[in-house]
Amino acid sequence: MIKRKFIIYIVIVLFLGLVTFSAFRGAHNADTYLTFTFQDAVSKGWIWNAKLTLQNRTLNTYYQSDRGVKEYTFTNLNSGNWVIEISAPGYESASVPVTIKKGRNILEEPIELTGTGIQNLSYFVPFEQISGGDINVEIRPVGMDGQAVINHPCMDLWISARITIQMKDDLIAQESSISGAIRGPEVFRGTLDWEWDSLPETTFRYSAIIPGNKISVSNAPFHVIDYLFVVPIGNSTSSDKIEEIVSQAWKGENPDNLKKILDDYRDRLNYYAYTSWNVEGLQ
Repeated sequence: MIKRKFIIYIVIVLFLGLVTFSAFRGAHNADTYLTFTFQDAVSKGWIWNAKLTLQNRTLNTYYQSDRGVKEYTFTNLNSGNWVIEISAPGYESASVPVTIKKGRNILEEPIELTGTGIQNLSYFVPFEQISGGDINVEIRPVGMDGQAVINHPCMDLWISARITIQMKDDLIAQESSISGAIRGPEVFRGTLDWEWDSLPETTFRYSAIIPGNKISVSNAPFHVIDYLFVVPIGNSTSSDKIEEIVSQAWKGENPDNLKKILDDYRDRLNYYAYTSWNVEGLQ
């Protein structure tokens, strides 16, 4: 009987000790946390629909902030060497080793994710608007389903444009029509610098400007703009190399020759050509 009471006593003591230790450990871990940021490697902005995992904790993010990247914090952490796992649609996943010490932990440098491509991209559609003598271009990615692609990585696009006077029957076209229209004398050819709008409410994030002071003066009512959008595959092709390749492909008067040359580089880049007819001339 005494032996049985002794065993019960030992069990109770062990149980209370375990409860006390767990409470102490929980309170101790509550003061151990990690604060960090992560961002798109190209735009340096937020990343849509990311999943972050550390120890047994998971964070899911969607729109982050309209004031730059947002800080995130994992709390109640165990100290030691761990790995943060980050993934998002259209991005290479990242595994970042971190050493967690007791108390406050901060990653000073943002974790960067590199985009692998705009998912299900079929082509780009540019929309032009004349503004202050320039041509503002809104660039809209379109998916295989024919719908606009809204949330996607910021890919390091290479964009070029060629503007020609719109002709018909060997004369400058006077009416807006595609029927019988052909390309005439060239008035612009060059690369375009693009901008990225990270505001959450923005639908189409890429835009570019064709500067009016670089377009040869003409009285043509309408222009034809041939665009070429190039997305490098990985880090295999630099902007300078793309420009060298495209300058060869642009030679000649027929932009359809682009396909014959650029198809040889399909392992290094993806390209999308688009032609806008009946673009109002700069008056």
